[in-house]
Amino acid sequence: MVLSRSLLAAVSALYLALPTEAAAGSSELQSILKNTHKSSEYSYPTDFTRGILPLTTRSDYWRDIPFYTALSKGCISVEADVWLYNGTLHIGHDESSLTEERTFESLYINPILDVLERQNPKSRFLSEPTNNGVFDASTGQTLYLFVDAKTSGPETFEAVIAALEPLRKKGYLTTVKNNDTLTEGPVTVIGTGNTPYDMVAPVADRDYFYDGPLATLNEPEGEGITSLISPIASTSFTSAVGELTLETDSVDVDLGDLLAKVLPTDAKVTIRHVSSTPTATTALFAAPPGEEPEPTFLENHFLSASVTVTPKDKDEGEEIIVYGIEVLIYTAAHLTTIFVSKADSTGHLHLLKAAPKSSILRLITSTFLSFLVHTHQRPGVRLVVSLFARAQNQYLFPGSIENSEKHVLDDRGLIKWWCRALDPILREYEPESASREQDKKAEESSRSSATAYLIVPSCDKFETRGFFPSTAKLDNKERSRWLNAYPLRQLCSRPDAPPRCLVPRFPDDPKTRFLIDLDDELPDEKDLKGAKAGQWRSVKSLDQFWEMMSFRQECSAGRLVGFLWLVINPPGVVNSNPMLSSKTGLTEIKDAPKVEAKPAAAASALDSTEQTQPLEVSTSSEITPAEAKEPKAQQANDGSAFYWPQAGRGHAVLSEQDYKAANVFLLGQDFYNEEVSFASTKAYNDKVAALADELWIGQQVVGKGVEKESATPAQTTNTIPTTLLVRKRKKDEGEASDKTQGAPTEPAQASGVNVLGGNLIRKKKKP
Repeated sequence: MVLSRSLLAAVSALYLALPTEAAAGSSELQSILKNTHKSSEYSYPTDFTRGILPLTTRSDYWRDIPFYTALSKGCISVEADVWLYNGTLHIGHDESSLTEERTFESLYINPILDVLERQNPKSRFLSEPTNNGVFDASTGQTLYLFVDAKTSGPETFEAVIAALEPLRKKGYLTTVKNNDTLTEGPVTVIGTGNTPYDMVAPVADRDYFYDGPLATLNEPEGEGITSLISPIASTSFTSAVGELTLETDSVDVDLGDLLAKVLPTDAKVTIRHVSSTPTATTALFAAPPGEEPEPTFLENHFLSASVTVTPKDKDEGEEIIVYGIEVLIYTAAHLTTIFVSKADSTGHLHLLKAAPKSSILRLITSTFLSFLVHTHQRPGVRLVVSLFARAQNQYLFPGSIENSEKHVLDDRGLIKWWCRALDPILREYEPESASREQDKKAEESSRSSATAYLIVPSCDKFETRGFFPSTAKLDNKERSRWLNAYPLRQLCSRPDAPPRCLVPRFPDDPKTRFLIDLDDELPDEKDLKGAKAGQWRSVKSLDQFWEMMSFRQECSAGRLVGFLWLVINPPGVVNSNPMLSSKTGLTEIKDAPKVEAKPAAAASALDSTEQTQPLEVSTSSEITPAEAKEPKAQQANDGSAFYWPQAGRGHAVLSEQDYKAANVFLLGQDFYNEEVSFASTKAYNDKVAALADELWIGQQVVGKGVEKESATPAQTTNTIPTTLLVRKRKKDEGEASDKTQGAPTEPAQASGVNVLGGNLIRKKKKP
């Protein structure tokens, strides 16, 4: 027990740097009663530290209110550097930091005494006096007060002993009687630094102790040191363990830095990346007959980008959102899936000064997805970026379609836009080879590779190739990067399973709605063990499923929907090989090297992100935002479905409930003109900050990239994506398009399209 406490004390500086978010003060209910009823019967007598859970720290003396700061974080140990001058003990890390006011008495003795008096109130209901410690949640926990004597040991520690008198008089100190019996009190004083051993060990009756030298306890110089002399033993962490470095993920990268490198020079945007803690969720793929659904975890990510503009009637600049994108990340033992759920623009990008020729919103989209890919790539585990592209008036910003600057891309333009957005990520990796030679496979297995897949129901292969980005024309035909196909063997561990088990089920996805409808055709329970188990009556194969998709309302009547997959294979996983069953743990990694090679075509700063092992936390089904700050290291390729890398988390990490509350709040705002958009942006930003318990959330980014000449015609230079996108058109054409693409009057579920309902398009007069 003594050594365990010693280790905690030795590494306490680390805990101070990464404090647990302990609750401070009374509960919300207590606060309500205090501010409304204001009567004494509802007040808890010792609630000063109620809700604060203890942990260990030291070296808090540089803080303005050192003891109270440590107490608010639940620290069970504090350290005071004391300097004796003219009979007074001053507090400071060095002589230059000393002041007349900051003394041992004012910063430690008096505050500790005050808290203990609050924790031990006098009451006629007490059968005997209490001796509670500083923590109401753990009244028996002693507070270790380390006193580091900086000046001459004998004189300084003599002054320390005298300074303890107020605590001694109240009986709050841990004591030793006859060098034989220890009685633990609310405060245990440990002398360290220049504290003389001879002023502690020989004293039979005392209320102070000596900081034992942990490194030499088993050496001759440590002989005779007992727990009665040194209840705590410590040493330099660096000398005992080595240089202290916090483990980081395999990706040491900052989203803001990545965006700055790709955005045009001096283009200024503010980004807010909000993510949720992972929670257990329904498996993406239906389980084959006789098997259990695969354990799956989900985390949500939302990125908003805004620009700062000075309104005509204001003196200071205000933010206005120009773009938002929501991404869902599913992790299972054999596959990581990054699904682009929604993307939308407000039409206010034109307010950015010196609007560039390239699409800023496409650059933001590509970089954000690339960031999530690199931070969530696990060794030996395939990763896929998945999305469906169908143009609608608005997804995230109510009323934005009324903004005359917002123009929606048609279906074909939108599919092409998303292909161009994914292409830069694709080209960070090697292409796949069509070779079946074993040596070629071994060569491929030593590096990362990627392939993109596109299906547009009702379009044949020739028509589908027309959606591919122009770079696809220059690719080697034997190593095609873009394919018109569904990546069945790359996504499914059982390609021979019934078709219903071979297509992932994402929220508000046209494929999912079709799958749900077809599941009504499943046989009764009594037939589940037969040959027809898990089989639909009408659709017999996966090819037939995609053929029938072209007749669905969402993919017919002149409308097109593009389904895209970008499959990324880490070293050891060859794209042409199917995955092994998830029950066997990992994918094929027999020939995987120990160190991952960098993608040959990497053109961004993400090259530096493929180094050390990632971090994970425990595999509980839900993690609190506070735990996000203290991840635990695990092997990333241990076959676990849970994976939550530190580097991939947002500026704010919210619980799933708070994350949804933030998005619901956004959907309640208006964006039909600049004035209301300014107000809605501020309201949303304040909401996110409040949910994160911060004053401000976000990151300001200034572009440093060199703008390249674009081959895009001038009239499309302000193209803005949504999943939904925006492009400039002739006025009469735009008006006609708006009539045909108006928001549906029926609910989104009924129409089969995940968009904002007609009730969220605010028909208000323009100012």
